[in-house]
Amino acid sequence: MSSKERAAPANSQPAATPRWIRWAWSPGALILLFVLTVATETALTPSGRSGVTSALLIPHFFPGSVPRPLQLVTPPPSVSTIEVPGAPGRMIADIYRPGDGGRFPAIVLLLGVNPLPRDHEQVTTLADGIARSGIVTVVAESDALKAGEIRIEEVDNLVALFTYLERDPGVDSSRIGFAGFCIGGVLQLLAASDPRIADRVAVVNAFSFYADSLDVMRAILTERMPTTSGSEPWTPNPLTREVFFRHILAPLPSEEDRTLLHREVLEAAALTAADVDSLSPLGRHVRELLRAKEPWEVDALISSLPDEYVDQLRRFSPADSAHRLQARTFLMHDVNDAYLPVSGARTLADALPSAALERYTEFQLFAHVVPDQTENPLLFAGEIVSLFSHIHAVLQAIDAGRPTAEMAGSE
Repeated sequence: MSSKERAAPANSQPAATPRWIRWAWSPGALILLFVLTVATETALTPSGRSGVTSALLIPHFFPGSVPRPLQLVTPPPSVSTIEVPGAPGRMIADIYRPGDGGRFPAIVLLLGVNPLPRDHEQVTTLADGIARSGIVTVVAESDALKAGEIRIEEVDNLVALFTYLERDPGVDSSRIGFAGFCIGGVLQLLAASDPRIADRVAVVNAFSFYADSLDVMRAILTERMPTTSGSEPWTPNPLTREVFFRHILAPLPSEEDRTLLHREVLEAAALTAADVDSLSPLGRHVRELLRAKEPWEVDALISSLPDEYVDQLRRFSPADSAHRLQARTFLMHDVNDAYLPVSGARTLADALPSAALERYTEFQLFAHVVPDQTENPLLFAGEIVSLFSHIHAVLQAIDAGRPTAEMAGSE
């Protein structure tokens, strides 16, 4: 046996991968390579500026120590905080203004239920990057969402914030839009379709959302979601269960019903026979619904709820007001999202007026709006390209401003 053929000793360790190779295949290095490549190739094209800006913005979507070249070539934004005037529910907003002064488009960011604090590094990094891209970036935070509650007054809060920005001398009032995440995206879709401002919203981008709140309830209770080839298993995140079970209980007129069912469903405390007997007929009906698992049983119990109760549950359904959307609308969803099933995103994309829907993109990169699938370099590279294409289209739409009356009215 030659020296080349000789087997290694049984206790030998494989040679360590050189550090530079490990770094070259890291997410940070791949992001930096993508940014530099796209920035170089698009710099001289007609849409070069927005292409370069989009590429430089990509690293700000990723937490941690990712290279962020945008910070090297732009001044830091100024940040101020307001309590939104005229909002019926308390809403605080941090306003990031581009550091070079002037009049700019604006985008309102709204996170979901139990969101990251607005001063969390992941939030401030994204807001900083968008502001450095030449957009006034408003990070909104409501007391109700922080407490885990979804209230219809959030739509009024967003309308109040939108009209506040229209009066801001540093904001171009024809280029104001929304960008929401999870329930924040749902609320912003509802606000963008509100008749008070629908014809003035330039852009709305929703990431991880749904079409119909009743469909989400069906998916949670049955642990299945519909697809074109039949239903598929879907396991909801515990936070989704909690939020939507609260939503189901909220319209109950009896405080005793709400208290008892909250204890049973959300605190996992069994009710006594006397407790069950004390429930109102509607309370017992809702209890049956929350204990149902079979699709036919869930559907039957929902269909036999009083109309006014169903109306209360459907108030947070963007599909019902989709026909009123006039803003250029962009939708994003993770195909494996455990918080909201991708089936709802596909339903809403199909329901939107063709004149409103600009782009719908599905991703495998994210774990509910947070980049997560970074181990496979080829998958990661393809997802980065998809993210760039989507963000580039959004930035171009913001730059173009609100659709004209002709565009909004065409189908």
